[in-house]
Formats: sequence, structure tokens, C-alpha cells
Amino acid sequence: MHVKQLAQCHSVTILITFISAFLPRFATWIYPGFGWGRLMIYDVQLYTDYGRAMVKAISEWNIEKFASINVGVPPLGTFLVGVSASMFGAWLDVYRAGLLAPIITSSLSAPLIYLTLRKFSSKAGMAAALLFSFDPYLIQFSNAYLDAIGTFFILIAMFFFITSDELSSRRRMIIGFFLMISILTKFSFVVFTAFFIIFLILVKKDLQTAGVVVAFSLFSIFLIPWLWFPNTMREAFIHHKSMNSFLPPVLFGPIMIGVIESYPWYILTYLGMGQVHWNVLPSISHVLLFSAVIYMCLRREFGADENLTIFLVTSILTVVFIPRNYWTYTWGVNFLKSESVLFKQFYPYYFYITNIASGMFASCMILGASYSCHLKAKIVIFPIILHSLTAPFTAVMNGLYPYWDFMFTLILNFSRGNPIMRGYGLSAFIITIVVLITLITFATMTLRRISLKES
Repeated sequence: MHVKQLAQCHSVTILITFISAFLPRFATWIYPGFGWGRLMIYDVQLYTDYGRAMVKAISEWNIEKFASINVGVPPLGTFLVGVSASMFGAWLDVYRAGLLAPIITSSLSAPLIYLTLRKFSSKAGMAAALLFSFDPYLIQFSNAYLDAIGTFFILIAMFFFITSDELSSRRRMIIGFFLMISILTKFSFVVFTAFFIIFLILVKKDLQTAGVVVAFSLFSIFLIPWLWFPNTMREAFIHHKSMNSFLPPVLFGPIMIGVIESYPWYILTYLGMGQVHWNVLPSISHVLLFSAVIYMCLRREFGADENLTIFLVTSILTVVFIPRNYWTYTWGVNFLKSESVLFKQFYPYYFYITNIASGMFASCMILGASYSCHLKAKIVIFPIILHSLTAPFTAVMNGLYPYWDFMFTLILNFSRGNPIMRGYGLSAFIITIVVLITLITFATMTLRRISLKES
């Protein structure tokens, strides 16, 4: 009877975490739709129309037509939006019906978070799930069609990774499969998977799992239909060439756009400041990560689970090295091109997965049970500390003064010698240098201060 009661309690907790996540997301974007006209949302018509066209093409068994829709973007996320629009369009406005795809998968992420962290502490699991449910930033960007859906698949893979003391062949296959599914949703998860493989090899010394993930990742290439036809493959290449970079923009972006003075601004942006924008809500998870780092610094000890740490570091580096240049001269497959105006290509919802991982890590650090850390190199923690130190800035700016992009505008004018704005641009340039140096200094001091808990 006791076991049965525990199972019932467990099921109730899972249901509560899902409902607590679903209700604020549904109220914000479906009915009554508090977010419309108040909060930033992207590509509503684009993904809904493309998704419905994909569903129609599949119903007609027209694979070539299916491949020609939303060329350059992996098909799964867009297709699921179309399925959602088709299923729920009879009861809702078709665009809100399409939005149910990312909202439902986002809401299902809450029970996954609870189940993952329950290994360490039920309190930490519940706290992280509720933090995810009510984090304003995460509620807002449950509308990020591909990110919310793809992150759900990532969380399934991370559930099997984090909760396993030793990975069986079956679990390796499941991890590889869901990472492949995430890649088929959005290409930024290729970056996540690449760093995950690197940490599997260098930190975990797990060549078997790394090999399985590599095999599944390569297999995803054969499941992208626009690669099957020469004309759509050529169109996809042009699309990516105009919007993305083979060299990491965090390192080469300022050179590409000819604004060398923007280097400090670029680095800060990819570390965390890129989530600052008009009509974007602050992330409590990001702030809580900052608090957890301060707590860790005061204790002078890092005792977080190795696998959870790898998930967070991988999520941070995914955004840092995302191939999307923040500013570029071209937009929309060369539809717009200018020598004097720069177009924004980097969006605040890219930090969706990072803020989820931050909330999970922080909840576990503060409320989790005491356990040993198997990390051998403290340098792995450095990106976590550096990313966390941007939290006070992002919280204040998103809550009050979202002028981060304007700082770039000032630096651009300074770089180009604008006689009117040059003085303000020099000030902006100096401010970004000082902030970056300060953050690196504090992160280095924190890293030196803490020690790894011995296993």
C-alpha cells in the first residue's frame, strides 16, 4: 500500500508540474492572450503557414513539394506546428492553434525537469519545475516555435544522461535518438550536440556514448528532405550563407561587419546580454544561477553533479558559439543589403535552453542533496560563472532599460567617425570594455576561490 501511495503521489506531482507550466503559457498566448501586443513574438504567420503547407504536401504524398517548404530549416518543428494548427484550428484562431505545438512541448518540459532532478532531491526537482513554470522569460518564449520544441527533445536526452550513473547501450541509443530529433527541429542543436560530444570525450571519457551520438547526428542528414533535390539544396546553401557564418561570430563577427570596436560588446552579448531586448521579460532562472554562484563562492566549494554541470556548460557554449552573426549587412537571402545599415540576426529567445539549464543547476545547487563532484578540471565551471555574472545586467535592463542594442549603435557611430555621436560612442566602447574586464576578473577570482568536492 505504501508503494502504491508513493506512486499515486508521484503521478499527482507530475500532473501538477505540467498544469502549473501549461496554464500561464496558455493564458499568455492562447486565451485570453495577455502577451499579444505586449511581449515580443517572432514568425507567427511564417511557421504556421509553412507548417500547414507541409501537412498538405504530406497528405498528398508530394515529397518534393514538402522539401521545397521553409528550405534551409530542419522540417520537424515546422511540421509539428502545422499538425497543431490543423488539429486545433477548428476551435481556435489558426495562428494560436499553431502556437499550441511549442506551448504543449514547453509545458511537458516541467515534468521532465522534475523527474530529472528527483535523483538528487525531490525538493530540488519540484523547485526547478515550478521555477520553469513561472519564470517570466520562459513563459514568454514558450512561443519560440523551434526552440521550445527542440529543447523538449534535448531534455528527454538529458533525463537519461543525468539520471544514469552508468549508461547502458539502450540509454545511449535513446540519448542519440533524441539529440538527432532535436537537430531535425533546429540546427542550433547541432552546436549543442557537438559540445556534448566533446564533453563526453574529454570529461566523461565515454567514447562509446560519443560514438553513438555521432552516428545518430550524421544519420539526421539523410532525414532532411531539401537535401534530396538539387534545387532545394542549392537554395538552402544560399539561405545559410546569407545568415550564418562558418567562423564563430563571437570571435570573428566584429571583423566581418568591420566594427572592430564592438568586440567587448559582442563577447558580452553572446555570454548572456543578447537576451536583452524591448518587450522581453527578465529571467528569474538566470538570476538564481547568479545567486547559486555567489553561494558556491561563499562556501568555497563546488559540489554539483558532473552530468548536470555538463548540460549547463553545453547550453551556455551553444549560444556563445552559435553561427548566427548578431549584426550583418544582408538579411533574408540577400533580399535586403546595405552598406550603411546593419540588420539584426540574433534574437533573445536563443537563451531559452540556457535559462532552463540554469534554473535546474541553481535549484540543485541550493536545494539538492550533498553529493560528490567527479569533475577533474575547474576550468569547465568557468563559462557557468562568467554567464551567471551577466544576470544582474540582463534582469535590470529587461525590466527597466533595454538599451543594449543602442550601445552597439553608439559604438558603430564611433567606429565610423560620426562627428555627432562619436563622443557617446567612445563612452559606450569604454563601458563595454570595463564591464567585460570586470566580469572576467570576478569569474577568475571565483574560480580560484572554490575547490572541487572530492568524490
